[in-house]
Amino acid sequence: MRREPILKVIVFVLVFVPMQAAFSGCIFNDKDTSHLKTYYTLTAKPDRDRAERPGTDRTLFVMDFSISPEYSGNSFVYKKNNQVITDYYNRFIIAPDKLIKAKCSFWLDQASIFNTVLSDNRIMKPGFVLTAKIGELACDISQSAAPKAKIEISFILIDHEQGDEIVLNTTIKAERTFEEFTPETLVTKYNQCLAEIFTILEGKIAERFDKPLQSLKKPFPMYTLL
Repeated sequence: MRREPILKVIVFVLVFVPMQAAFSGCIFNDKDTSHLKTYYTLTAKPDRDRAERPGTDRTLFVMDFSISPEYSGNSFVYKKNNQVITDYYNRFIIAPDKLIKAKCSFWLDQASIFNTVLSDNRIMKPGFVLTAKIGELACDISQSAAPKAKIEISFILIDHEQGDEIVLNTTIKAERTFEEFTPETLVTKYNQCLAEIFTILEGKIAERFDKPLQSLKKPFPMYTLL
C-alpha cells in the first residue's frame, strides 16, 4: 500500500496553505482595502437658482463628448513626465466623457441662455449644437509634493439653423494643485476644474448672445463639490 502521495497532500495542506494565508494577510489585512476597486462620480454644478428663461425659443443640443484615447477608460489616469499610468483600483463609475457631458448639460440648462437644453444626439428641430472633446483629464504627479489635477476641453458651438455656422470655437484649461494626494481630494479638484471650465464656457456663450449672467459677477462662483 503506497502512502507517499497521501503524505505529500497532508504536508501541503498543513504547511503551504497556512503559510500562503499568512503571507496574504500581510498584504491584505482586515483593515487594508487598497486591493478593492473604488468608484467615484463628478458633481460639479452651479450653486444658484436657475436663471430666468430667455424670451426666444432657443434650443441647444449637447452631443456626446469625445475624449483622447489615453483618458477614455474608467480608471484614474496619472502623468509623470512622459509616462501615463492608469489606476486599476480608483475609477469613475461610468465613462468620464459621459459624466462630464451630463454635468455640462445641467450647468448650461441652469444658466438659461437657452430656452431648452437637450442632452441628445438626435437633432429634432433647428437649434444650436454643442460638441466637445476632452483633451486632458489626469493628475500630474511629476512633482510628488505637489500633484496637480488638470482638465482641458475644446468646445464648438454651431448654429444648425444658419447652415451650421460656427458660433464659438474655444479650448478651456483648468488645473488645481494640492498637497496630500488621496483619490477623494483628486475628485474634489476635478470638480473645481470643471466648475471653472463651465463658468468660462457659460460666459463666452453669453457674450455671443449679449446676455449678462449672474455667474459672471464673481470670477469663480460658489459651486457644489463631491
